[in-house]
Amino acid sequence: MGEGKTKDDFSSEGDPKSEKSVTESQPPPQAYPYPPTYQGYPPSYPGYPNSRNQYIPAPPPPPGYYQTTARNFVLVGPPQRSNGYKYARIFLTVMIIVFFGMSVMSLLSWLIYGSDMPVIYAQSLNMTVFSADNPGLNATWNASVIVRNPSHKDDVQYEYVQAALVYQDHILDTNYTNPFVLGQTDRRIVKFMFVMPNPTEEKVVGAPWEKEIEHERSERGSIRFDLKIIVNVVFSRDGHHTKSRTLRIFCADLEIVFPSPNDKVGKLNEDYKECIILSD
Repeated sequence: MGEGKTKDDFSSEGDPKSEKSVTESQPPPQAYPYPPTYQGYPPSYPGYPNSRNQYIPAPPPPPGYYQTTARNFVLVGPPQRSNGYKYARIFLTVMIIVFFGMSVMSLLSWLIYGSDMPVIYAQSLNMTVFSADNPGLNATWNASVIVRNPSHKDDVQYEYVQAALVYQDHILDTNYTNPFVLGQTDRRIVKFMFVMPNPTEEKVVGAPWEKEIEHERSERGSIRFDLKIIVNVVFSRDGHHTKSRTLRIFCADLEIVFPSPNDKVGKLNEDYKECIILSD
């Protein structure tokens, strides 16, 4: 059979043109397609950058800034209070308790006594100086006190009345008055006389504050005294005793004025002054 080939057949096998024509006439073998190109990240939310590459990097920390890490984190308790702060809190608490207690006592006194408490005024206080030479001050004081009963139901009986003239916490002299009774809405003027020197207060003769009294009279022209009164009172209604109390009366800062350093008589600078009343 090999001998049956013709010359043309052999010539066609070695002809490059023939091979080219055969190659062009047959399509190349089919290959897998290329993968599609990467389209990037999906579009971002409106208002945000389209790519992560568009974020601006954070600036470096300022000098002196130290980043805190978990290793450096230390639990710190509340700040410690100083002793002064604790004492201030204790003092404030005590003051509040005292103020509250005084308010409650005042309210209870008003509820118990109401308008039955007497009203007392210092009407006058005159001082007459006889001598200020050694060994001590020689003077007298005359005090007048108005006592009023504002009650429309009770009578008030003053069983014991003691008064003391005080200068800078020093008792100059004491005096008493006879018992008396004030009816409903009645008033009365009670008088006291104080003398210095006196037999009951001999120890005060020549005391340093005696010279202070004379110095205030001659240099300032005025002297301040206090009048303290202790009274035992009994309230009665329709002839029956209802209650009894001890009243402590304090007439403070009674200023006696002398017209001139040469004057020996001084008078109270005010027409009258209301006194404070405390009840036991």
